[in-house]
Amino acid sequence: MMSKARRVPVGEQAAASAPPPPAASGQQAPGAQLAAAAPASAAFVGKQAVKVVIRVRPSLPHEADTEACISTTGNQVAIVNPRNITERLAYTFDRVFGEADSQESVFAEVQPVVLRALAGNNATIFAYGQTGSGKTHTINGTASDSPGIIPRTVKCLLSHVGENALTASIAVSYLEIYNEKIFDLLAGEPKSLPNLDLRETASKSIVVSGLSNVVITSLGEFEKLHETALKNRSTAATNLNEASSRSHFIMQLSISNVLENGKTLSSKLHIIDLAGSEDNKRTGNVGARMVESGAINKSLFVLGQVVEALNKGHPRIPYRDSKITRFLQDSLGGGALGLMIACCAPGQQHYWDTYNTLNFATKSSFVKNVVVKHEIAAPKPPQSAIAALLGDYMLGGSGSSAAGTASGSSSGSSAPHGFGAAAFAHPFDLDEIVRQQVEAQLNERVASIRREMMSAAGALRGNSRGPVDSKASRTETGAEVSALKSGAKRVPLSTEWRESMLREADEAIVDGRTKDAITFLKRALVLERADTPLSEHAELVARIAALESGAAHPSNSVASAKGRLKASAAPQAATAASYGADAAGSDADVALAQLKKQTEADIISVINSGDLKAIMRLKQIGKKRAEALVAALAVHGEYATLADLARAGLSMTLISNILQSNLKL
Repeated sequence: MMSKARRVPVGEQAAASAPPPPAASGQQAPGAQLAAAAPASAAFVGKQAVKVVIRVRPSLPHEADTEACISTTGNQVAIVNPRNITERLAYTFDRVFGEADSQESVFAEVQPVVLRALAGNNATIFAYGQTGSGKTHTINGTASDSPGIIPRTVKCLLSHVGENALTASIAVSYLEIYNEKIFDLLAGEPKSLPNLDLRETASKSIVVSGLSNVVITSLGEFEKLHETALKNRSTAATNLNEASSRSHFIMQLSISNVLENGKTLSSKLHIIDLAGSEDNKRTGNVGARMVESGAINKSLFVLGQVVEALNKGHPRIPYRDSKITRFLQDSLGGGALGLMIACCAPGQQHYWDTYNTLNFATKSSFVKNVVVKHEIAAPKPPQSAIAALLGDYMLGGSGSSAAGTASGSSSGSSAPHGFGAAAFAHPFDLDEIVRQQVEAQLNERVASIRREMMSAAGALRGNSRGPVDSKASRTETGAEVSALKSGAKRVPLSTEWRESMLREADEAIVDGRTKDAITFLKRALVLERADTPLSEHAELVARIAALESGAAHPSNSVASAKGRLKASAAPQAATAASYGADAAGSDADVALAQLKKQTEADIISVINSGDLKAIMRLKQIGKKRAEALVAALAVHGEYATLADLARAGLSMTLISNILQSNLKL
């Protein structure tokens, strides 16, 4: 039953937007209005209604003398109200194609959905309608003069890949659902093979196990496969259609698009020709045709139940009651883009079928999908190799002048330890996870050594026969112990080593050891953290380039190095005192404020990406909260601050917990 809340008199609708339908009075049962489509080159993420278009086929020769039961004007379809023949009902859809519209114009409406498959969105395009309403012609067409959506889609994708020099692969599969059994249309004679099973993956996607998947690179390869699939499809003659489809016909395109940054966009595009609903009295079905008709009508009845349950918000959606609804699960209320082409026959004898088709199309237009982008991260180098390189690079030099000399003399101005020049140009490209793991292990070792030193210091203070050598050493040891006991946060070990490498480099410049200075500077570059200011990074790169090219004047370099060493002498002398409670507390407050600010920016960046899986990886955010955040993002736009998360129904307490849980301490 159509939504009464959305009905308005035809006259009011005409005044607001479109010309009125033929009748002078009536009511409107509108379809869903889809938001303006995003550029085809970009993936869509967020909530989106199933897009519904109507196609009215031309009258056939034997229908020429009958009056048409429907009329089209703009994006409206008008039909006589069965409850009051003096009124006409006007349905508004995303697009309405009349009898004169060509296959090319229909595909122009479909093409944006097709191209989004290259951007990582799953998509489904399916034709619905009674038998003989033009579904198969719309989907397949005729190869010679009027190709349908399937051949035009493949041609469009291959052309787009070639013209834009994309690193993409396209694989084709064909299947049919016949009498609630699934058959592979590319596997020889399909009825002689065991029927296939539907499976649900860990990511909740529905797949057909054992289905043939053939990679294509040209239109000719596709045409051979398409011809084979059409030949193996089940068809038979009925009173309403000489070549009536006896099964649901499905083409699946598996698309993989590798981007320049190494990430892969993976998607599946399904184009489906649903078998038409049948009235056995009119079709004259008997025997096997009657069995086929029963299976078709049952599956379409379940399809109607699924749409009804989705619109009413039922806790259980009967996807599993039919193979076709199970297969369409991702397209109806799932994570794929959905486009339905409702095909109608204009003849008066088709009135009830056309009326039911328009009602089903209207209900389908209210179904909302939470569309996701399927992106696979670029493969990372083996962590063991990175850890070995990083560990060797951090520990191999040990900061001593002698070690630096040996390293510098063996490698000259080239990158030491086998690192290429590119590694030093972009130090942030190092695997951050490995960096953190190595640093955690090293910090643990240093903490163990400190604990031993604390025990030794305690023993010295308690032993009257072994006094501490000097007051200075007692002061330093006491400051160290106080800092460790109070839990004051130390400077990260990689930062300490980076500063040590910079001091070693300055000392090497003062001593005239240019090669050693370059080596130490490159080591400092590798030890940069993600929060290192870009200005410092650029300055360090410029210093290395100047020393390697010989552009730096020796006297200027020495003077600059002496100045830096003198400036760093005072902070070094006060290092022990900096571990005191007051200084540590002040530094900790500043560091915590910076950490919270950076964490908030990271959380906002992840949520604004719209990647459901990435959002769910944040602590305190599960699937339902992630879906709510993506939905609010689609409606209100990007989040600016964490407080904006309240748009998705999150309380301020929960938002505060999310920030605290995701702090990278």
